Amino acid sequence: MFIENYQPMDNIEKFDVADGAHVVQIVNAQRTWTKDKTKQMVLVDLRVEGQRNQMNYQFRIVEGESFGMIMTNFFKMFGIQIGNFSFMTWLNMRAIGNFEHKRRTYNGREIESC
Repeated sequence: MFIENYQPMDNIEKFDVADGAHVVQIVNAQRTWTKDKTKQMVLVDLRVEGQRNQMNYQFRIVEGESFGMIMTNFFKMFGIQIGNFSFMTWLNMRAIGNFEHKRRTYNGREIESC
C-alpha cells in the first residue's frame, strides 16, 4: 500500500538557522547540472555557524544571464581569486551570509518553510 500506509513524521531534519548574518564556511564545491539536466551550475555546500543541526546550506550558481555577476560577487565575498574554479582551493573559505526566512502560505494559511 502507498497512501493508505502514510504516517506523519516528527523531527524532520531540515536546514534551520535564525534570521540575520552568520559566518558561512565552504565545505564542498562542484560543477554539476540542474535537476532537469538543462543547465550547468556550480553547487556549493556551506556550513553555517549558529545552526541548530549539521545540515549544510546549498548555494547554486546556475549558468545564464546573471552567472558572471553572481560568480564575481561570490569570489569577492569569499576572498577567492576571481576566475579561480579550482574548487579544492575554496574549501574552508569563510564569509558572512545573511539569511531571511520568508513567510509561506497556501490557500491563505501559513505553512512552515524548509
